[in-house]
Amino acid sequence: MGSTKLSTSARIKAVVEQMFPGATIAHDHYGGLLADFWESGLATPHLLKEIECGDEGKFWSYTWEAMLFRHLSFIGCCFDRRALRKSEQAGPDFGIVHKGKTIWIEAVVPEPKGIPSDYLEPPRRPTGDSIDLEMRTVPHEAIQLRLLSVVADKQRKIAEYIAAGTIAKDECTVIAVNACRLSGTNIFDQGLSQLPLIVETVFPIGPLAVPLSTDTRLPDGDPVRLPRYSIPKKSGVHVPTTTFLNPDCAHVSAAMGCVRKHMLDHVGQPTNDLCLTLVHNPLAANALPRAILAAAREFVADEQGPDTFLVHPLNE
Repeated sequence: MGSTKLSTSARIKAVVEQMFPGATIAHDHYGGLLADFWESGLATPHLLKEIECGDEGKFWSYTWEAMLFRHLSFIGCCFDRRALRKSEQAGPDFGIVHKGKTIWIEAVVPEPKGIPSDYLEPPRRPTGDSIDLEMRTVPHEAIQLRLLSVVADKQRKIAEYIAAGTIAKDECTVIAVNACRLSGTNIFDQGLSQLPLIVETVFPIGPLAVPLSTDTRLPDGDPVRLPRYSIPKKSGVHVPTTTFLNPDCAHVSAAMGCVRKHMLDHVGQPTNDLCLTLVHNPLAANALPRAILAAAREFVADEQGPDTFLVHPLNE
């Protein structure tokens, strides 16, 4: 698919039309996102060939980068042109300049490995005049395992960039994770703790629990969040949930989470709101400046005592 004699816009249009047959809004939206990103010069030169291969993962990975590019451009970020990735050259996805320092961003869209197949299917449409309600169990632990896996991969990749000198030791780094492929419908950005997924990924925050009276077995107090220091895999291996409490991960300044597949509002009009969640690493060697990435929600962790942190929204 896609002759090299075609223009860039025509090649992108052909890919999007194949991904979303008959969906004109999607054609215009994704076509525009990818074309703008390509023309910025910040995309890898392999983008066109890789989205033309029909790999859904590649498409969403580049779309996430394109969404981040549009968001960062909208809020006035200046891009570090050292991040231009020429043929066969590896490097971070983005570099943005803040007060003379570069902040490097590594973007990733987890594949839905280990997610139950029925949860990845889109909801069934009602037939006839009936209104069918479809109930599904959210595979919280499977979703978190995927997020933990890609965050671990990216923090190792960032460490390699630092060791190679691609990222300076005094520069900030951010892992930007989009969980849009981990559900067959619009995924809710909440874990068992009712906090955003990315917060549960980097801190050991577990499910809400309600205290019960030993006499009546009735609720006896406000709900509390239980600690969860690891999540078990089917193999029996326990995966730690303590990324931002681990000094070995101090080279990562923050993590950014999103669950959106597009930049359209509820009526299908373009928007620049990605509903991003940003989480700062309290042990970061280079602390990311606060409130500079226009995140809808921003979380920090304040030290309360030996080995104790209070995780809370910024300004609360």
